[in-house]
Parts: sequence; C-alpha cells; structure tokens
Amino acid sequence: INHILKTIKGDDLISEEQIVSDREGSHYNLWLELAPAKRWSHKYYGRRGSIDHILLPQTLFDGEGIDYINNSFAVFRRPYLFTREGWINGWNYSNGKHKGKGYSDHLPIYAGFSTKAYQVEKAKKATEGSIEDLYHPGKLDHPVRLKGCVVILKRGTNAIIKQKPGGRAIFIYAAAARLEEGACYDLTASEIKMYKGMQEILRIGHPLKCDKSVSGAYYLKQKDLDIEDLRLQNQVFTGLKGTYRHNHLEIDGKKIPIYFKNKRWKPSDGSRLRISYAHLGSYRKPQLIIYSRKDFKIEK
Repeated sequence: INHILKTIKGDDLISEEQIVSDREGSHYNLWLELAPAKRWSHKYYGRRGSIDHILLPQTLFDGEGIDYINNSFAVFRRPYLFTREGWINGWNYSNGKHKGKGYSDHLPIYAGFSTKAYQVEKAKKATEGSIEDLYHPGKLDHPVRLKGCVVILKRGTNAIIKQKPGGRAIFIYAAAARLEEGACYDLTASEIKMYKGMQEILRIGHPLKCDKSVSGAYYLKQKDLDIEDLRLQNQVFTGLKGTYRHNHLEIDGKKIPIYFKNKRWKPSDGSRLRISYAHLGSYRKPQLIIYSRKDFKIEK
C-alpha cells in the first residue's frame, strides 16, 4: 500500500523505467501521464479533483500477455458533458426524481491495452535555455533546462519565476507544489501552453535548490506598468496605488482590468487600493491578477 500511496501523492516520482524494472509490487498511477493542471475528472463547487484512479501493477508493463499502451490514458471530455457555463452536465433531478437528462458528474477516464509489449518512451534530451526561449507558440519539442530560477511569487500550487532581475518572468500553473517563495531552483520545463493569451509552464522536472535568493530588484513598480508591453507579461508588480471602479484599477490616468481570484474580495466602486503583489497576466486581454486577500488593502 505504501508503494501505491507514493504514486498517488507524488509528481513523476515513479518513472517508466522504474515501473518496468520494479518487482516489489509497486503500482503506477496513470494520472502521472498527464501534467498536474490536467489531472482532474471531477468538479465540486468549482474545485477540480481526481477522485477516480487507474492503478496498474508491474505485470502490465512486463511484455508478457497484455500490456498497457504507453500514453493512452486520458479523460473523456466531450462538449455535451459540459454546460454552457463550463460545469459538468450532471444528472438532472426535479423533486427528487431523475428527469432522464444529464450525465455522471465524474468524467470517464480510460486507458488502452494491447497484446503487444509495452514500449518505453525514449526520454528527450534537455537543452539549457532561458525563460525567454519559452515565449513562442506551440509545444516544446524537447525539455528546456532553466538554471537559477527565483520564485518571486507562489500562491497554492502556482508560482512565478525569473532568472534575473531585468529578465522575463513566466507562470507555472498547478505544478509548483514543491517550490518555495523566495527560493532559487534549477529546474526543467517539459510542457508549456498558451492559455487565453498567457504563456504557462504546465510540467517541471525535479527542482534542485541553488544559492541565489529573491530581492526587491526582481519586482516591478508602478512606474513600470504598461499593459501594452508584451514583454511585461507574467511580471509581479508591488506598491501599486489606485482607485477601483467597474473591474478596473484607475492608476496614473489609465484604466487597467483587474481580476480577484475570489469574487468576495472585490471592493466597492470608488475604493482606494494599496496593492502589495499583483501579477500581470492575461485572459484574452492583459489584466492584473490578485491571488490572495493579503495582497491588497483598502485605504480609508
């Protein structure tokens, strides 16, 4: 059972090579085939989860009889399984009776199996690069090794990293659980995605700590804020002051879209805000993002 728990809790803890060679009863959790951001098949009040699992023993990787087909695990996500608002289109009830409409609120997960021997995917060689190299459309054709990445902001399992004070920043989505804010790491980015106009890292290799630490030079100030400058995407701004009106922050004569991760934090129109940390992200258009109630204050 400890082997099984290790595969469930970990992120890429058991590799393909390990599960193929292991003879001690380990089970491979197929969710590890997907990037952390994609590991969900269930939503509960907007929170994504992976309640359902497929755990495979070593005998399904040994080349005898039936084996798992590498990278065949997926979540069945067809448009009709979702409402227009993006919720899972669950069973429809009225007065306690099923109306014959809707589906399970657990999306199906599936995998393929074959009498052909399991094929271990050859690991692509990582090349040393920079965050700048990740700002291009499409998928990575090989992992990129990033040295000296300082975590300038971490909220939950998301983080923002920079390699140098004057350099570009990038957002790590749902894959930063093992990172600490203010610490420095050498890490490898193996999957990226452009989501609604914002570049994100979806999967990283095992991070190794380095000696560099964060300083004020890694953050930008109010005078640096220009939402039209694409090179400022994913930067973190500190010390912002402005007036909140109609989902915008009025600052230095400009109206900048601002988004609060929790709708309950939204201040009333006309409120004066002092913002300690704001992420310049994008959702179809540039916007400031506030991740925590501790990241801003309403001035009297």
